Amino acid sequence: MSEFVKKVVIIGTGGTIAGNAASEKELVNYSAGEKKAAELLRGIPVPENIEIETIELCQIDSKDMTFAILKKMAMILNDLMGRDDVVGVVITHGTDTLEETGVFLNCTVVPTKPIVLTASMRPSTALSADGPLNLSDSIMVATSDHVGLFALINNTIYLAEEVIKSHTLKVDGFYAGEYGAIGHVYNSKVEFFRNVKHDQKMNVILDKLPDEDKSYPWVEIIYSDVSANGQLISLLVDNGVDGFIINGTGNGTVHHNILNALKAIDKTVPTVITTRVPTGRIMNDQYGLMISPYSHAAKARMWLILWLLNSR
Repeated sequence: MSEFVKKVVIIGTGGTIAGNAASEKELVNYSAGEKKAAELLRGIPVPENIEIETIELCQIDSKDMTFAILKKMAMILNDLMGRDDVVGVVITHGTDTLEETGVFLNCTVVPTKPIVLTASMRPSTALSADGPLNLSDSIMVATSDHVGLFALINNTIYLAEEVIKSHTLKVDGFYAGEYGAIGHVYNSKVEFFRNVKHDQKMNVILDKLPDEDKSYPWVEIIYSDVSANGQLISLLVDNGVDGFIINGTGNGTVHHNILNALKAIDKTVPTVITTRVPTGRIMNDQYGLMISPYSHAAKARMWLILWLLNSR
């Protein structure tokens, strides 16, 4: 390969970006994950100095993402980090669980080149589909000099572990809370607003992770709200739950019914406090509960599952 040619590997997992609908105006009722990664490249102008290699990992709706698939994804990424012929990687993903995949990869992959998660809010068949431009922009980020785990949606670059889905339909349906975006791609030009350094929240050894989902710890999210009922906690403990995420109010406050239920159970069941408030970090440790690096409940659940595995 010429030294002037840059190879980007695209890993396809399905999602809306690979979805098909019955008509161009249909934005809601469609089948996700029908197209392969190689098909998504059709019609996208790739510069002559960029070579594309595709890996078809799976074709799913990301609401059905599994730990088994995530482990395979991380193993592929770790292999690609060691390939001298690859300058960067793009992962096409569904929007529904992209935020959890960002946390999993942060804990299992140390990037030595750009890794970009991208997705779309409209299926590939839609009028003004957003997938092609998101994929094109992601390829540009993957060939840049910026090393890290990124997410790119609607011309905007985020750290993958920070991004959160914020709208059900709009093409600008992602944000990163108070962290904000770290860059953008306009007219195929990549610009970063600030320097980024990979901040791995946990060092998980992939070989120690189970191959089947049923072997992963069972962690449930409990919602704290008005007149919350704590009975579910004891029922889950009696049935072998491994951990809890308490999605609390405000600065990680918890209804007294849930607190009483937690006091009555085996203290060896790890319990992490999060908040249903969309922005801000939890600074409240008055209950003696664990606080993860993520105050978002789904992200914290992913973190606690990996923490439990690492602790074993």
